[in-house]
Amino acid sequence: MNVASEIIRLHEMYQTLELRLSQEQKQNESLHRSIAELHNQLDESTMEKEVLERETDLLKDAL
Repeated sequence: MNVASEIIRLHEMYQTLELRLSQEQKQNESLHRSIAELHNQLDESTMEKEVLERETDLLKDAL
């Protein structure tokens, strides 16, 4: 009986850990998507900044 109880306890622990791992993996995937989105926004902002700098240089040259 003692061995059976230990097996059941270990199985429940395993299931709990498996569930936690699944939740952590989902959170990790979500964070990776957020990071990728932020990188895209940064790239867009960098390109916009470069365009504005070029336009500023052209305006300065025109003056």
